[in-house]
Amino acid sequence: MNKEKENALRALIKPLPHSNWEADYSLGDIDRALKRFHEGYGLNLEPDFQRGHVWTMKQRSAYIEAMLRRALPSSALLIQWNCPSWMGDKPKNSDLVDEIVIVDGLQRLTTVRMFMRGELTAFGLKFDDFDDTEFMLRRMTYNIRFAMFTIQTRAELLAFYLAINSGGTPHTPEELARVRALLEKKERA
Repeated sequence: MNKEKENALRALIKPLPHSNWEADYSLGDIDRALKRFHEGYGLNLEPDFQRGHVWTMKQRSAYIEAMLRRALPSSALLIQWNCPSWMGDKPKNSDLVDEIVIVDGLQRLTTVRMFMRGELTAFGLKFDDFDDTEFMLRRMTYNIRFAMFTIQTRAELLAFYLAINSGGTPHTPEELARVRALLEKKERA
């Protein structure tokens, strides 16, 4: 193995950390999981690097509707967390508060919790309206994946946040309207 080449590539690519633990939670189990996180480690759902709550109610409803239709990729069902001591004792070189902090997925998590509390509708219906049907959201067929990282320094955590939230280009309203027009044309044919 060419260590010099590998080190040069590592410096160029700057690989990101990988999660140390992952688990799927049905929507009905999310609040219990968050309670356990809080009791065991402390829980920070509003770290200073998060952009806050930016989704509109229309976007939130669209997310739940896409979940019900199974139109979401697995990445849209992922919530990423960090806890320096998740794998045991907090290492001495960590400059982070020893708590579980949400790194990515705040909009998704907030939306699911709002829907479960009846503060949001999907297709005009509330969470409990789907009970006793194939669309019952309490089942494991509708779940959110939690991924836990053990990043140890604030600089590494902020760099990770920037790396996973930079790039990407959302569709413009004009681009979506163009595709809607194509669909309408096809449906009329």
